[in-house]
Amino acid sequence: MSTTRRWAALVAAATLTLTAAACSGKDDQAATDATTTGTTTEATSEATAGVTAEAPEEPAAPSLLAACGERVDVQLDWWPQADYGFLFQLIGSGGDVDPDTFSYSGEIGDTGVTLSVHSGGSAVGFQSSTSLLYKDDSILLAVTSTEQDAENAVEFPTVAVFTPLQKVPLVFYWGNEDWDFQSLEDIRDAGVTVITVESAPYLAVLLQRGLLSEDQIDKSYQGTPARFVQEDGNVVQQGYLTSEVYQYQYELPEWNKPVKYVLVGDEYPALYHQFSIRKDRLEANRECLSLLVPLFQQAGIDYANDPSDGNAALVETAAGFTGSGWELSPELLAWAAPTLVQDGFIANGEDGAYGSLPLQRFNDFLPELREALAASGIEISADLTAEDFATNEFIDPDLHL
Repeated sequence: MSTTRRWAALVAAATLTLTAAACSGKDDQAATDATTTGTTTEATSEATAGVTAEAPEEPAAPSLLAACGERVDVQLDWWPQADYGFLFQLIGSGGDVDPDTFSYSGEIGDTGVTLSVHSGGSAVGFQSSTSLLYKDDSILLAVTSTEQDAENAVEFPTVAVFTPLQKVPLVFYWGNEDWDFQSLEDIRDAGVTVITVESAPYLAVLLQRGLLSEDQIDKSYQGTPARFVQEDGNVVQQGYLTSEVYQYQYELPEWNKPVKYVLVGDEYPALYHQFSIRKDRLEANRECLSLLVPLFQQAGIDYANDPSDGNAALVETAAGFTGSGWELSPELLAWAAPTLVQDGFIANGEDGAYGSLPLQRFNDFLPELREALAASGIEISADLTAEDFATNEFIDPDLHL
């Protein structure tokens, strides 16, 4: 029931109560015309007391359906995987898989609201999620990164309202059993080749910090294992904790051996899984976000504690994306979810709440990011603060792991 209808019902109920009480008072008075004034006053007082007891109810809080409408669309920056497990946990298994739009949809509980999760990456021709957010008004939230939000703060401003991970799940991994690197400095000091993608803001920051050396960087990574296998694992390669680390050992026939890794997120303070809204749409969607974000928080906590339903939905989704080339095995997801918890990615924020954004960490990082991107010709406003592109306004502080 909408707020307007609920108020109408309350007003109608109150009107009926008052009318009934008034009629009762008249009947009482007619029956006691011959009695004393004191008796009449007493009866009137009792009738009045009865009317006063029927206090109007407080207006009920708006429902998710009233606040958000029948559908909430979320745009990922990559294909579905454990990093986004909370969304699939929130929908649950048995949702609708659309192989044409590469999306997964289902009702949030019994709210009447359908959540639709849209794949990114090659599913959208590698368009950035920020650009899609501005092109398609049906998208409420899109996955962005700290660097994107800072870089686009003037032309395409967004505001992050939630993050499922407190660190970037980037890793540097290798296959040489004799290498036992414990940090990025160890990799730098060994002088081994580090294979990365062509354009990576994190790399500019790591080089600026002196954690790696420019002369050891090879920016030829295309997302395939060919070079790694060709070099017999005697290189360090960038990847994701939730994919390559497991896949190379168990799902890559040409390798099928363990790899070792260090976590880039332990040295790099940005986030890659910020769920953001267009800044010009924030005010109109405040009521929706105040109800939706705590649901995201609870789903993330549930996924951390028992990811089975979310993982089942992820497997259904990947299997239904016929022709996409994207695959997710139950074994990979069963490994990835607890590993994200164990290695501190799925964790409470600095304020103790799950899903909150590290605003102070962002503010401490911005001068360094500004300098690193400037070297690449990308300018970030000197006045920009974390509060310009992130907020914890909608986070429930009582929801935590």
